[in-house]
Amino acid sequence: MFDGCVQALLKRKGTRWEAVDWSLGATDVPYGDWWKKYRAPQSIFDYAEP
Repeated sequence: MFDGCVQALLKRKGTRWEAVDWSLGATDVPYGDWWKKYRAPQSIFDYAEP
């Protein structure tokens, strides 16, 4: 299975954006723990694991 979608967490570094983590073709939610792992605001994700 491959869904053809890309999810990425970006962080601004000065005037540029840098990919912190990404997922290509995931068939399940790959970003459920990114808010905890990378200390990102939980509110930017439509799904977040407790």
